[in-house]
Amino acid sequence: MENSPSSSSPASLGINDGSAGGVGAGMNNNASAMECEPRTSDPITQPTTTAGGVASDSNGSSLAEAVTTTTNDTTETTQHHHESSAPPPPPNPSLEPVHSIAQRLLSLRGSPPGTLASLAESEIRLLCQKVRPVLLSQPMLLELEAPLKICGDVHGQFTDLLRLFEYGGFPPESNYLFLGDYVDRGKQSLETICLLLSYKILHPENFFILRGNHESAGINRIYGFYDECKRRYSIRLWKVFSDVFNCLPVTALVDEKILCMHGGLSPEMESLNQIRDLSRPCDVPDVGLMCDLLWSDPDTGVNIFISFIDTVLVLP
Repeated sequence: MENSPSSSSPASLGINDGSAGGVGAGMNNNASAMECEPRTSDPITQPTTTAGGVASDSNGSSLAEAVTTTTNDTTETTQHHHESSAPPPPPNPSLEPVHSIAQRLLSLRGSPPGTLASLAESEIRLLCQKVRPVLLSQPMLLELEAPLKICGDVHGQFTDLLRLFEYGGFPPESNYLFLGDYVDRGKQSLETICLLLSYKILHPENFFILRGNHESAGINRIYGFYDECKRRYSIRLWKVFSDVFNCLPVTALVDEKILCMHGGLSPEMESLNQIRDLSRPCDVPDVGLMCDLLWSDPDTGVNIFISFIDTVLVLP
């Protein structure tokens, strides 16, 4: 059964410092966040998040689960494999091509790492065409509700992405928020981004993807995605993906408490409304608020004063 994160109004935020390296979180004294990197032998553990903070992702793949609770009950610490991977047939006939793409990508489960999907360029173009209006219909600052699994960099590691879903549950069984950096470095950026875009189209209210600094033409032109598109399909397809990346949101607020982005906070940010007012589609600028949200790393030598609603917070 789907758990649909819904919109909510922002309240005063108990935000401390963001941290880099996977899904790092800077929490207040009542908060905790979980970062885990799946390995071949270790089960993924998922403690609960109990209060506000900043979740940011700069390096590494990770999976965390955000839930709000006031109890002291011990939560389950071992995540079991989920076997139901194929998305159900879509009721809307216009989604059948997307469903077909998702099925073929998921059929690679159990295949040797690096096995390529059989997708026509025309199918991928259709996928990009369908996802753009879905992304633009939702705000630049997503306002979501727990339960929600939060995942860090994937970087073209398609096998790792499938394992994340095996442990956390395949959509729409579980709600997801990905923090960006889906392409570059790994050998299967195309499979990775196509599956994520397919899920976004099929489950728009349960599956969310933010923009990372590698979802920028100036970066993925250098670090691998351009070359993969050119080698396997065409430069034109790379440009089509660039148009999609320019439509991605950059932040998400979970339960009015946890602010999530790929990079970090910006010294220019005085209100969350500044994020809401960012326009799309857009390239990533070299300076300014959007650049900081996608690129900033925590620096203990910098003090940033940020005013949210009626609360002034000092981030050491």
